[in-house]
Amino acid sequence: SGGRRPTVSGCRLVVLAVHWNLRMGIDRSILTWAASRPGRVLLLGICCLLLQQVTVAYSFVAGGVPTSNASLVHLHAGLLLAIAMLERDLRVVAAVWGLTWLGWVARALAFGYSGPTIAVGTAASVLMLGCTLLCARWMGWPRARKQMRVATDDVFRFVLIGLLLYPALLTLTGSGLLSLSMTQSSPEGLVGSAVMTYFAKYFGVAIITVPLVVGWTERKRIAAWARPASYLWLPGFAAALLLSVWLGRITRADLAQLQGDAGLVLMDYRIILLAITGWWMLHLRPALSMALLSLVLLVMAWALTGTAGYNGSALGVLNLFHLGLELGILLTAIVYFLLVGRDRLELSERLHDQANRDSLTGLPNINALRERVGSAPTVGGEMGYLLLDQVDSLATGFGLRAQAAVMNAVAARIALQAQPYYLGTGQFALVLGDADNSA
Repeated sequence: SGGRRPTVSGCRLVVLAVHWNLRMGIDRSILTWAASRPGRVLLLGICCLLLQQVTVAYSFVAGGVPTSNASLVHLHAGLLLAIAMLERDLRVVAAVWGLTWLGWVARALAFGYSGPTIAVGTAASVLMLGCTLLCARWMGWPRARKQMRVATDDVFRFVLIGLLLYPALLTLTGSGLLSLSMTQSSPEGLVGSAVMTYFAKYFGVAIITVPLVVGWTERKRIAAWARPASYLWLPGFAAALLLSVWLGRITRADLAQLQGDAGLVLMDYRIILLAITGWWMLHLRPALSMALLSLVLLVMAWALTGTAGYNGSALGVLNLFHLGLELGILLTAIVYFLLVGRDRLELSERLHDQANRDSLTGLPNINALRERVGSAPTVGGEMGYLLLDQVDSLATGFGLRAQAAVMNAVAARIALQAQPYYLGTGQFALVLGDADNSA
């Protein structure tokens, strides 16, 4: 203004402001697109396709027929169940499932599957989608936005339906129909394929579904307990785990001639893993702790591949049941521990809030005043006392609700200059945080 030319610093500020606004606009556009239906379909579909490529190879023998190049986990199955539980738009769930089916078709063509086999696989995929939606409904999902949280009662339903029934239904509708379409398959091969499919779905659900659902619904919560000094426990747990692994390897090396195996069996350290993951639940945000739990479960499943077949005998099936049970117990215990701690903390906060507020007016009471003075006494502040006359006549003539409304109106007026604490009928304690506030 005034004919002056803008300075260099002023031009730079203008450029930075324009750049910031453009960047914020682009970020908002990306977030808006990601929240839209096409964005959710594309992003979730890409995640499913990527998880299809994650394999944990192991060898398995059923009925004397060895099977190699199999995967112990189907992570995309767990993600699809989590999507069905969290996504309320059925068209998004169906579209994501369709992208996953396209990925399967591409793999089937690469392996040389025939046209009838792909057609049967397509029909099986539709049935598997129905089973996924049905299992999600049986578990009580999806839910309204305000009720989108995992309760302790949901853990039992997840174990019964998510870990046991869901993999069984996918095995019957998917692997069962697909195996029957392959006429060259022997009965022993069909049994082996069904067993491997069941455990692959089981481990996929255990590793992905519950950690993702709990982490997503609790993503805005902070850690339950985050004292800095308590972080010293993490190096202690890590040192104990490394020491236990080292001693275990020495023992197994000495007994290798008797057992024929000197490798690492990760389930021998489940107590230490339980302690470490329990520490995560207390000291990290639920979203981060659930991501770490999922990673630990994946590492455990990978470490179990060496003992999954157990010398190529029929005991491999029982051994898989045992390993799956161990992993499921660890998952259930950790999630239940997190939910119980969350509920206990919420109950404590609710009781604390109720104890510090008057039951009729909802205003801070004498307990809140004592807590404030005891924990953070005002430096240089003042306290006062206010008594209103004829307050009892309000309750007599107009009722308790009218009296409470008047007390709240008075408190709101006082709050402009001091913090009011309701002591009883018409009685307020006033705390002035600033000694210079003479009003």
